[in-house]
Amino acid sequence: SSGINAEYGSGNQYGGEVTGLNVYAKELTAGEVAAMHAAGMCPGQEDEHKETKLITWEEILQQTRSGTVTEFIPALCTVQLLREELNQTKQELNTTKFTLSDTMEELQSISTKLNTTEFTLSDTMEELRSITTKLNTTEEKLLVTEGKLKNCTTTTDWDWSLFTQARYINQTISAEMA
Repeated sequence: SSGINAEYGSGNQYGGEVTGLNVYAKELTAGEVAAMHAAGMCPGQEDEHKETKLITWEEILQQTRSGTVTEFIPALCTVQLLREELNQTKQELNTTKFTLSDTMEELQSISTKLNTTEFTLSDTMEELRSITTKLNTTEEKLLVTEGKLKNCTTTTDWDWSLFTQARYINQTISAEMA
C-alpha cells in the first residue's frame, strides 16, 4: 500500500509513505491483492506468493537512502507485534513453569531417596560396628582357646571305655573325679 503526497518531477524524487512494498515476478489477480490488503500492513503476515518475489520489502529497507527518511511501524502494527511478543512470552513462561514444577517434583523425589539412603546407611554403619565388635570379641576368645589347647596334652592311647563304668554313668565328669 502507498500514500503518495507529492508529484514526480524531472529529478525522479518521491515524497510520501510506503510500507510493505514487494515486487513479484507475476501479475497478481484482483482477488490476491484484495486478500493481501485484508491481511493488513503489518510485517510478519504469511505471504503465499513469496516464491515469486523478485524484490522484498526487507531488501528495500536495506538499501542506502538519501534525504530525510523516517522509519516507522504503524501504531496498529506495533500493538499487534507487542501482543504477539506477549503471547510468545506467556507461552515460554508457562512452559518454564511446567518444567520448573517437574524439576521440583523430581528434586523432592531425589531428596526423599537421599534421606532414605542416609538412614539406611546410618543403620548399616551401626550394624557394622556391632558385628565388628562381636568379631573382635570372638577372635580374642579364639586366641585364648587356641592358647589353652596348645597347653593341653593329649594321649593317643585314651581308653574311652572308661566312661562306660558305673561310677561315670549319668554323672558330670570333672577333674576331681579323675
